[in-house]
Amino acid sequence: MDTPSRSRVSPHQEIESLDITRPCPMHTGPALAGNPVSRGAALFLGLFALLSVAAEIHGPGVDADFCWIDLRPLRVDLARGVLGLAAAGMILYALCPRAPSTILAMCSLSTIVLMSIAVANTIQFYRMQHSRLIHAGGLAFNLHLIVCLAVAVSGMVSRPKPTAGLLRDLMVMLGSFAVCLIAFPLALMFCYGKVDFRTNADAVVVFQEQFRGLSAADAARHASTATELLKDGLADRVIAVSGFAPNMCSRNRLVDLSLHPVAAPGESNRLADGEPRSLSKEQVAAHLQVPPEYVIMQTDIQGTADPVQRLTATCRQHGFRRLLVVAPFYELPRLKLALRRSALHVATVPNGVFEQTRLPPAHEIVAFWQTILKPVRHPGSSPFPDSDR
Repeated sequence: MDTPSRSRVSPHQEIESLDITRPCPMHTGPALAGNPVSRGAALFLGLFALLSVAAEIHGPGVDADFCWIDLRPLRVDLARGVLGLAAAGMILYALCPRAPSTILAMCSLSTIVLMSIAVANTIQFYRMQHSRLIHAGGLAFNLHLIVCLAVAVSGMVSRPKPTAGLLRDLMVMLGSFAVCLIAFPLALMFCYGKVDFRTNADAVVVFQEQFRGLSAADAARHASTATELLKDGLADRVIAVSGFAPNMCSRNRLVDLSLHPVAAPGESNRLADGEPRSLSKEQVAAHLQVPPEYVIMQTDIQGTADPVQRLTATCRQHGFRRLLVVAPFYELPRLKLALRRSALHVATVPNGVFEQTRLPPAHEIVAFWQTILKPVRHPGSSPFPDSDR
């Protein structure tokens, strides 16, 4: 019995017979990672922007400079509205990526407006650097912000893709969120923290924790940046404070003075290891190599150990309004956030001793987020004093 011969099909005919509308199973996995990544970035930026607005409402700032993005050409209330609208759009996209196209278009538009402001901030930054108004030791922080916003916008404007599984998408999105949670303060430290904003001021602020436990030579080296500012005539007074930076490195260890930076009545003025809680005026002057009359010790307020209130009281007592704050670059973003609501004009200068530090201490990232969250978590007991604005 003769078997019927099969008709030969050419390779060209096989290609034409393929159904190209069906997704190829081997490509559905990796192609889906982009959407959760952009949602994670959008969720982080949206929550952070919303947190910034909430912190401004609980403790109003002097202007519309939110430290991470500068909206000062706008009025404070309008700046809060722009930031709040962009935050709502990013959070909505992160939680509802399949929302109607009209809503997603509005979300992407508000995010693009925020990204345009970040581009303008970047241009202004490099103009100031070119004019030598500032001395930057790294890239503009807004470049990092632009990249994060671009990742979020890319997901908003792209076509929705089939999901590879709810659990996988959720894990990728949370991973993207966690990366932003760590990278954002690090970028602030290495970009904003390394910018030298030195200018004429009423006083230079130094922190006693920088000198604690050091030899005279090491303490003088840590004080070299502040001494340079005094010798350049940018200020003629020094305010020695404590309590702002409870975890500053000293002899490769951490000194924690966050609980009781000032000795209580009847309490010993020494720590458990025998070191004094606060330095004397003569000791600070010796470290800075200036006469003791140049040094002003911070004012102690009965019933509070809040360093911002004590520094504000000291400045009011002496009529100071403009300060130069000298500290390690990785602590400057946190200190700027803590001081910006004190009705004082604060310019930050990184301490040159820490310029070669490769990575900031891990605890500084935690301290940064604690500073951000404190006005929102404890609005009644905010660390920021009532100003005379």
